[in-house]
Amino acid sequence: MIQGNTGSLQDLISNLIENAILYTQTGGLVKIQITSKDKVRLSVEDNGPGIPNEKRERVFERFYRILGTRIDGNGLGLANVKEIAIMHDARLSIETVDPTGTRFVVEFKPL
Repeated sequence: MIQGNTGSLQDLISNLIENAILYTQTGGLVKIQITSKDKVRLSVEDNGPGIPNEKRERVFERFYRILGTRIDGNGLGLANVKEIAIMHDARLSIETVDPTGTRFVVEFKPL
C-alpha cells in the first residue's frame, strides 16, 4: 500500500503506459509490473527502440521531444510523470531492456 493522490497516480500510470505503446513498433510488447517487498515498485517496459543514455534526463523536461520520432504530442507526459513522482516522494528511473527497449521504474515508499 502507498498513500497518494488517486487522480495524480492514475495520470502517472496512464502517461507511462501511453508512452510505451506509442514508442513501440506495431506488434511490439508492453509489460506492466507492480511488485512490493520493502518498496512498492511500478515498472512499465517496452521493446521499442529505447532512449539513448545522453537523452534520458531530457525526456523529463517540459516540451522536450526526441528528434526523429513520428509521434504526435506536446512533450508534457513524462514531465508530468516526474512531477507526480516528486509529489509522492517516489524515485523515478529509466533502465535499458536488452536487446532493445526501455523500462520506466517508479519506486514508492510504503505506508
